[in-house]
Amino acid sequence: MFGKVKTGLARMQSVFASTMVEQGVRRGWPVVVVIGWRMAMQPSLKTKARKFGRKKLIILSKSAGVEDIEAAFKEKKSHYAVLFLPRSIIKQSGWFYLGGRVSDDTYHSNDSVLESDKQKYRAHLSCVLAWFKRLFGLSAIVQFNVAYWAERELAAACISQGVRFVAAHKECNWSPALLESREIYYRDSVRRFGGDAVSVYNLMTKRIFERAGLIDEGNVEVVGCPRLDESHRARLHVSLPTKKTVLYYLIDAKAGLRGFRCKDTGVYPRGAILPDGSVADWSDMISKVNDTVLEISAERPDIQFICKGKTGFSEEQRSALLAASGTDKLPENIKLICDGVGHKLLEIATVVIGFNTTAVLEAMAAGVPVIIPNIFSESERKIAGFAHDLNDGAMVPTTKKELKSMVLDAVASPKRYKHLTHGQKAPLDRLLGNSDGKSGARMRAFLDKAVNGELGPHQMI
Repeated sequence: MFGKVKTGLARMQSVFASTMVEQGVRRGWPVVVVIGWRMAMQPSLKTKARKFGRKKLIILSKSAGVEDIEAAFKEKKSHYAVLFLPRSIIKQSGWFYLGGRVSDDTYHSNDSVLESDKQKYRAHLSCVLAWFKRLFGLSAIVQFNVAYWAERELAAACISQGVRFVAAHKECNWSPALLESREIYYRDSVRRFGGDAVSVYNLMTKRIFERAGLIDEGNVEVVGCPRLDESHRARLHVSLPTKKTVLYYLIDAKAGLRGFRCKDTGVYPRGAILPDGSVADWSDMISKVNDTVLEISAERPDIQFICKGKTGFSEEQRSALLAASGTDKLPENIKLICDGVGHKLLEIATVVIGFNTTAVLEAMAAGVPVIIPNIFSESERKIAGFAHDLNDGAMVPTTKKELKSMVLDAVASPKRYKHLTHGQKAPLDRLLGNSDGKSGARMRAFLDKAVNGELGPHQMI
């Protein structure tokens, strides 16, 4: 009962905060916006950090990114307050001034009216920040992607007010075939990061950012993926599960195939373009993997299958699984989870099936056997370069028969790896920069420097 009341009060507070921000923006009352911001901010119960104080680190909340921050403050309490502000609060002001005329991919323009409105938006944010500092204190703000349109003027406004603005950039897990298009995208569409410094998961992303001219060399730090620390700890302390459980991360048909708007090309479709002009995705393989999972579940009712959908794409993935079953109901030994964080499920998993998802790397770090199907059709073999190369750290079936055999063998002889092999460490380092379980400490050092004004080329005012 108390939990429901608390949740209800939190929702009311969020709605009230949003209303205050909206009215403050429309009426030109920055102090009202500031109060709305402060009402919307919440500490995390999972961080060892102060809740109050003039020295503040504000995190613009984003899924998975919040877990990275929590990992950074897990071991040692901070001397400053750490508060989480929903990105939607910032976007409210952005929509008022820019009105949907820009996006992450199309922020820059030759429209003098639009550019003037960007300056007005920046001036608004500068005024809000000045009042926030005066009333509550503020040291630094953290975002999770350098391309977010609503936060580009916020970066400039922070610099003008002596507030450090940094990006703990989260999108770093790219296949070999995407690297060139990513560099083109950051060079032509994002162009230049307006804040002080950026942390990234891996060396590959650091080099792309520097080559693209997004940020100067020396202002990008490789810290790795902090939330992966939890998987490393689990590998050392979690025992074998008592039940035979296959954790299947449902495959996104476009996983790793998303394109960006690049110069003179327009928007790439969410898929890979073949030489004949057609667009390919992983749909054929998904059908084969789903068929195999359903076949095993029917033959082995003693095996529990947990099918985890990806937030935002769960309905599409659920439909594909139901289509494979030929009914509107799944077998009793298949449990479907559509949303939420998937890595918590690793504790009960005997084996993991996944493809082109960070979840398989989390499983690898946790010492859980991993199966990554490469059961490609003819068209899918042509886009194989968009698949992450994890072959040395996982089992890679190329047929339905091999997939079934690997699943049954893993269930018959369950095991957990206490020590990672070179083949497992290599992809963890290459893609997530974390084969040692110490990324949280590296992220914490990065954030401490941001709060203390020690990052970037700008001098504190």
